Amino acid sequence: MRLRRHAQGRPAGTVARETLDDRAQEFPRVDERLTSLPHRYSCTVTSSATAELGGEGLLKHDRY
Repeated sequence: MRLRRHAQGRPAGTVARETLDDRAQEFPRVDERLTSLPHRYSCTVTSSATAELGGEGLLKHDRY
């Protein structure tokens, strides 16, 4: 999967889509108690599909 942002716009029913990172990544399960809280960083793990591009590793995405 790629890291993408989806934002619901006005008028209702419109959705803006933006690719934030085009590298193949795996997304960890998030503690549901924290889902709606403000955050700045997101962490993902590069998947084995990107091994030929530099191996597996941890990615830290800054919201700003």
